[in-house]
Amino acid sequence: MRVPVTIGLTRMRILLPGEWREWPAEKLRVVLAHESAHARRHDPAIGLVAAVNKCIFWFHPLAWWLERRLAVLAEHAADDAGLAASPDAGSYARVLLQVASRMEGQPTRLIRSASAMNGQLVARRIRRVMDSRMKPGTGRLSNLGRATLLPGAALLIWISVAVDLQSVASAQAKPSTTDTEATWFGFRGDAGRPDPTTAEQAAEFEQCLAADPEDEAARSKLLRYYWSKRMHDRRIPLVLWLIDHHPESALHGYASAAIFAVQSDAVNTDVYEDRRSRWLTQVNLHPDDARVLGNAARALGEGSIPEAIDLMKRAQKLDPAHRTEPLTRLYSFSLMWATSGAPRTRLSDTALAAQIRSELHESNDAALVGAVARHFVEDATQKALLEEDNWDFAALKAIATDLVTHAQALEPQNREWADLMEGVKGLPNISPQPAAAAQMVRIGAGVAAGMLLESPTPVTPPLAKMARIQGVVKLQVRIGRDGHVAGTAVLSGHPLLVPAAMDAVKNYVYKPITIDGKAAEVMTTVEVSFGPDKE
Repeated sequence: MRVPVTIGLTRMRILLPGEWREWPAEKLRVVLAHESAHARRHDPAIGLVAAVNKCIFWFHPLAWWLERRLAVLAEHAADDAGLAASPDAGSYARVLLQVASRMEGQPTRLIRSASAMNGQLVARRIRRVMDSRMKPGTGRLSNLGRATLLPGAALLIWISVAVDLQSVASAQAKPSTTDTEATWFGFRGDAGRPDPTTAEQAAEFEQCLAADPEDEAARSKLLRYYWSKRMHDRRIPLVLWLIDHHPESALHGYASAAIFAVQSDAVNTDVYEDRRSRWLTQVNLHPDDARVLGNAARALGEGSIPEAIDLMKRAQKLDPAHRTEPLTRLYSFSLMWATSGAPRTRLSDTALAAQIRSELHESNDAALVGAVARHFVEDATQKALLEEDNWDFAALKAIATDLVTHAQALEPQNREWADLMEGVKGLPNISPQPAAAAQMVRIGAGVAAGMLLESPTPVTPPLAKMARIQGVVKLQVRIGRDGHVAGTAVLSGHPLLVPAAMDAVKNYVYKPITIDGKAAEVMTTVEVSFGPDKE
């Protein structure tokens, strides 16, 4: 044992580290008061119920949140008891820090109890203890909490949601200090304190943040400092805390999201998936908050541009005044990238660009179409000035012409479009010389189906099964010269079914096609069906 812990279900036991006999009497009294509160409340049993609930409802984010929330409530109630046995708040906070320091760099004390010594939770507990509004006798609230939390898992869920409603409401009601689209490095809360330049200065800001996690300026400076020093292990927890507590914050800028894309060798897949899961949870909790949807779109865009566009479109409908600009930048980026010649994503990028062009062509939103045209022409002009030779300038010029022409049709009195068209005319009308690559042939879905040699049956995802989701996923597929699938892009289909469809199609094997005796690549479409008979 490295730190105290309470265990048991019907008969409770308090376990102490071996050096407890050397503790001062005051520390022993406080620790026993704290752990005894856990025993009286039967917190281990509540934790077990929450764990079983999470095992049953593992697919629901609320079940995971519930377990963490109950652990926080249990520690707060036990802290009230420990504080009552301590001479003052400062003494209790020092004991808490001493106990937490025993866990630094060590494995968790027990798997089921590790969350209590989580660094962020300890900081929140210390802040709560040192809050001048804490009054003696607040432990009576823990008795009420114990009486209401014991009955059962279903009741625990509803109570935990009710307890957290105030913090959710306050987060929604809290006005943003600046628009989420503001430049992250120019965040207004930074005024008055210079950025840290040394580890010692960063440690001082960490102390400020531990005392007040809501200190946006301190968090902003630490995020920048850790980013510049490539200290990802210190920076990621700051970003994750921000996602959980303030998904609407202006600090969720591109630099904040990019930590998971840049230097990916320092960030494992689990961290990325954790971050993604947290954002999707916030999207579900705040479906009508354009700030949250916009932040989530930027964060998730590194893994899926179509998903980012969908979220940003939802945000733009809620707040067109502030969300049209970031949406148009996403559109412009996607259209540009489709002509960059990047082989690893060329197929999916081309399909997405075609979808965006079709959507813009049918749009009557002059502000949206015009902004996309403006960004696209500016970016294309920059590429031309830099004389980058990996861009298809003929394709860029064609897309730019279509965008500006449509903007003129929607808003003929706006002279900006005529000026912008002059910029389009100045673009070079040249295409990169194609290498002596393999020929590309497009065939119909029926013909491709007749050439299939191997087609593994798609596995319906568990979540889709539970939700009884059925349907067809349509994919664009590039077949290599050896008959194996070389790339896939989504054309349509339910989001829960798309990954399974792509996994199955990637393992398809076709009979190779030859033209004039030479192997050729093939482009086709594949439809993958998911129904009640699919396993």
